This record gives sequence, structure tokens and C-alpha cells, in this order.
Amino acid sequence: MAQRAGDRRREALCAQSLGDIALPRSRHDEATARYQEALARYRHVGDVVGEATCIRSLGHVALERSHHDEATARYQEALPLYRQVGSLRGEAGCIKSLGDIALERSHHDEARARYQEALPLYRQVGSLRGEADCIESLGDIAQAHSETSAARARYEEALALYERIPAPYSIGWTHHRLAVLAPDSAARRRHIEAACSAWRSIDRNDLVAHLDQDFPS
Repeated sequence: MAQRAGDRRREALCAQSLGDIALPRSRHDEATARYQEALARYRHVGDVVGEATCIRSLGHVALERSHHDEATARYQEALPLYRQVGSLRGEAGCIKSLGDIALERSHHDEARARYQEALPLYRQVGSLRGEADCIESLGDIAQAHSETSAARARYEEALALYERIPAPYSIGWTHHRLAVLAPDSAARRRHIEAACSAWRSIDRNDLVAHLDQDFPS
């Protein structure tokens, strides 16, 4: 219908959305093809936000494939485009993703700097999810350095934000992290039960089953 109407922007949006469906299903080749198709159309109509979003999505595909150099290049390509149009949310997303790559590579100082750079941008646009994700990742860095109290404080801070959204999947994983760091068996059990409750609410019994493996009685 968009093609018949000659609506290039709508064509691009449809192609991008098909990529967004393929990506979480790990159909990486299909997602890549759709994003590249959308990217060409966005460029044709001069839609900078659409262009940046497709480039960033291609970065997500590369990151899922653990192609870190390619993902880095994509995020760095999208970042100035988001800044050009004043999209703080897009800018924050690229910076956070660069932090995620650094964290996967155990480049903790770089990762910390990226998350701390993205955090005020997410707060400025009121993105609780982005804010919580950055804080939780800062907790992961603290935990990697055996800074248990700092890690626990970050996880508790992130948890409060996830509960405001609410985001049961992330709530479950944050309780899982807190269970690992729990100071005693009672606290550990409380976090395990909270994780179970969160994941059961979204029918993720596969994750609930892993709790028994991760925290045997």
C-alpha cells in the first residue's frame, strides 16, 4: 500500500519494523537486509532520525553476533546523526551500547565512563528503563571488582526504577543479582522468591527453572 501511494517514508518504516521483528528472533540475516532496505529509503527522503535508528539497529545485530568492532563502528556512525537532530534518547542509546561493548570486553573504566555519560541523558528525557539499565550495569562493574556494597546499592537503585515501569523480566534478573550478593540465607531466599514471582507473571518458567540450578537448596 505504501509503495502504491509512493510513500517512501512509510515504506522505510515498514521495512524497519520487519527488521525489528526479525532481530529478537535471532534472524540476523533477515534483520540486516530489512534495516539496510529501510536505511536506503530514509536517506532518500532525508529522514535523519530514521537513518540513525537503522544504523543503530545494524549495530544491535552486530553486537548480538559478537562482532564488536562492527557494532562499535555502527554506534559511532549513528551517534552524530542523533546529535544533529537533538535526539537525546537516541544519543543516550548509542552511548550506552558502546558501554555494553566495553563491559563485554571487560574494559571497565571505559564502560563506566559510557554509562555515566548516558545516565543524565536518560534522566533528562525521563527514560526510566534507560536510567535503570545504566545503573544496573554500573552495579555489574562494581561486582566485577568485588565492591559488594556498591554493587548491592546500584542493584537496589535499579530495582526501584524497574518496579516503577514495571518491567518483570528485568525485575527478576535484578533480584537474581541481589540473591548472589545477599548477606544471609533469609535475604537470599527473599530475592529468589521475588525473582520467581516476577518471571512467573510473564510466563517465563524457563527462567524460574534456572533458579534451582543457580541456587540449589
